[in-house]
Amino acid sequence: MIQIDKFPAENKVCLDGNSTIVSITSSNGLGFYFRAKIYINDELFDEQSWSRKNDKTAEKDLKKLYHAYFETVFKSNIINGLEQQNHLLKKVSIIVEEYNLANDILVQSLNLPQFYLMYNVKPVLFDDTIKVQLLDGRSELLQISSKGKIAVPFMVNALNETLTVELIDNYGNVINSLGKSNFSDKRVYQYFFDLATVSIPESTLYLTLKISVGNTFVAKNFRFFNSSQYSIKEIVFANNFGYWVYAYLDGKLTIENNIDTKTYEQNDGFEKVYEINEKETYTLNSGTLLLSEKNILNQICTAIEAKIYWQTKYISLVNATKKINTYNEREYLYSENLSFSVRENTDIDNQLSTRKAYYSNKYNPSYYKTN
Repeated sequence: MIQIDKFPAENKVCLDGNSTIVSITSSNGLGFYFRAKIYINDELFDEQSWSRKNDKTAEKDLKKLYHAYFETVFKSNIINGLEQQNHLLKKVSIIVEEYNLANDILVQSLNLPQFYLMYNVKPVLFDDTIKVQLLDGRSELLQISSKGKIAVPFMVNALNETLTVELIDNYGNVINSLGKSNFSDKRVYQYFFDLATVSIPESTLYLTLKISVGNTFVAKNFRFFNSSQYSIKEIVFANNFGYWVYAYLDGKLTIENNIDTKTYEQNDGFEKVYEINEKETYTLNSGTLLLSEKNILNQICTAIEAKIYWQTKYISLVNATKKINTYNEREYLYSENLSFSVRENTDIDNQLSTRKAYYSNKYNPSYYKTN
């Protein structure tokens, strides 16, 4: 008989980047071994041999089991609405089999309770029993442009309850309201709203996004810029849970072009240039941030993927910021310089002519014999 010592409860959501310890014990001792068949969304993903730490018990940490196979999805254009997110949440089913080492015959097997793995990069505390929780970091307040975009991912744990999402201004006016009727399960949604699609009065100070499940709710505030000395920059980055979210900063942007020339020495002693690499450095000041707003800077700097919207297109950034201030006692306003690098001379595909057949014939000598 195979006994489960430690395993996620049925339908529990675990973070893929956190440790998920599995422990099983068999009534058989020496001369037997375990194999585990792992299914992701009901399709066979992997078969593993689980070694025993003693004669009867095996332990396995499933940390980052599916990490390399999750795919984050970036959309350059968003559509206002509420989208259920399934690409970063996967069902896991495991069948543990025990074999006789001498003849490789299957002697017994056990289906472990199914659970779910959700993508994350950095290990964090996570409780899937919470009714509704944001999946976009600890920033209580964000700055936003009057033409900016809102993209907030969140998880709900409903029990025959209704999900309601409302975007409200500081006067209590409802700008947008969406919902999902009664359901009973755990789901991940992302709320999208482009403020450029509505008219926001200049007197509006901030917006509040309120997400409710039954009688439980969470809220996030978006503060409009009062005045800006420099243009407002849009940063979009993949957060710790793999969801692309927006941030807006109004500090000074400086772009420097670094040139790296590659040469070799010829037989005559002169140097010959064979390659010139260009790499731009983007230095962006955050502008003035409140203490409750500055956590967004840490999220940007630790994001594996980030982009800046500059000159009508999104440019991929590589973080080069070495450190930022987390806290300064008796200081309530913060300003930081963020550094990123951008490779300039990357590969670009040739634009092939649609008249390929014509040109290939025209420059063939036999073409002129028949035409």
